[in-house]
Amino acid sequence: MTAATRLRASGAVGFGLLPLLSAVTPLLVLPVVARTATMSEWAAVAVGQSIGAVAALALGGGYGLLGPALAARGEPASVLRESVRVRTAGAAVVLPLAVTVAWLAPTTPHHLLTAVSAASSALAGYSIAWLAVGTGRPAVLLWGEIAPRAAAAVVAAVAVAATGEVLAYPLCVLVAHLATTYCLLTRAGTPPASRETSGPVTLLRRHAPVTAKELVDGCYSVGAAALAGLTAGAAAVGEFSAGYRTTTYLAVGIVATSSTLQGWVLAADESSYRARVRRAAGAHLAVGLIGGLGLAVAGDTVTRILFGADLRASTGLLVPLGCFFALWSLETLTSRYLLAPHGALRPLVASSVCGLAVAVAVMPALAERHGAGGIAWAMTLGMLATLAWQLPAALRAATAPPSTDSRG
Repeated sequence: MTAATRLRASGAVGFGLLPLLSAVTPLLVLPVVARTATMSEWAAVAVGQSIGAVAALALGGGYGLLGPALAARGEPASVLRESVRVRTAGAAVVLPLAVTVAWLAPTTPHHLLTAVSAASSALAGYSIAWLAVGTGRPAVLLWGEIAPRAAAAVVAAVAVAATGEVLAYPLCVLVAHLATTYCLLTRAGTPPASRETSGPVTLLRRHAPVTAKELVDGCYSVGAAALAGLTAGAAAVGEFSAGYRTTTYLAVGIVATSSTLQGWVLAADESSYRARVRRAAGAHLAVGLIGGLGLAVAGDTVTRILFGADLRASTGLLVPLGCFFALWSLETLTSRYLLAPHGALRPLVASSVCGLAVAVAVMPALAERHGAGGIAWAMTLGMLATLAWQLPAALRAATAPPSTDSRG
C-alpha cells in the first residue's frame, strides 16, 4: 500500500473522531470512581496506572514510534505478526515486574488495588493504534480497541456504583485488555513456513533504542504519578492525577492531528515534503497553544466537574500542565514525524535521557515546595529539555522524506 499525498476525507474524519471517542471512554467510569474512592484509594489507582503505563511503553517494543512507518511502507500482516512476537517476549519480563513494583509502592496501603491497576494499564502495550494509522484504516482502532474499552468502562461504572468497591474498575479494564490481547494474538497467527523471520531476541534488540526512548519519556510523563508518590503525599498525588488525566483527555487534539497527518507527511512524494512538514508543524503549534491555554483557563472548572471538589486542580497545577501540553504537541512532531521515521535514534534516546534527568533532578525539591504544581513544573522542564535536544536533528530531517527502511 502506498500513501497518497492528499488526505482522504474518510480517513481524516475517522482519525479525527476516534481519538475523541477514546478520550471520552474513561469519563464513563472515572467520575464514579473519584466520588466513591477515598483519597488513598484514588492515589493507589493513580500510582498503579502510572506504573502500568510505563510498563506498557516497555512492552510496546517501540511500535508507537516506528509502527506507522513500518505498516505504511511494508506488509501490514507481516508487521503485525512481528510486533506480536516482540511484545509477547517483552511481556514475559515486563508484566511481573510492573505488578511487583506496584505492590511494593509506598504511597498507599491498598497494595492489591495498585497492582491490579498496574496490570490493567500495562496490557495497553498491545495497542494496534499504530497499525490503524500506518494503514489508514480507523475502523481497526474502533473495533479493536475503543469499543471493547468503552464496554468495560460502562460495566466498571455500574459495578463500582452498585458495590462501592473501587477494585471493580481496574478488574473490568484488565478483563477487556486480556480479551483484546487474545484476539490480537489469534489474528496475528504465525508466519508462513517459507518466510524467514528474525527471532524475538533479535527483534527486541533491533527495537531497543526506540523502546528505550519511549520508556524514558514515559518515566516523567505517564509515569509522573509514580515518581511523585516517592516525593509527595497522597493528597498531592491525587490532585496531580486529576489534573494530568484532564491533560491527557485534552491530548485528543494532539493524537487526532498526528493520526490524521503523519501518514500524509511521510508519503513517498518528495516534491512537497517540506511543505507538508511546515503544515504539520503549524497544526501542532496551534493545537498546543490552544489546548495549553484552555487547560490553564478552564481546567479548574473541568476537574471539579469530573472528579469532585476534593480533587479539583488548582491554578498552580494547571499553568505548568498547560505549558507541558504545548511542548508535548511540538515534541510529537519532532519525534514521530521526523526523527523516528528517519532512523535518528541517537538524538531520540539522548533527548529522552536528558529530559528524564532534568525532571528527576528537580522534582523532589519542586514537589516539596509547590506540591502538585511542582510535579507538573518538573515534567514541563523535562519536556523542554527533550525538545531542545531534538530540534537540531529534527530540522535536518525536515529537508527530505525518510528512506524506505525506517528502522534505523
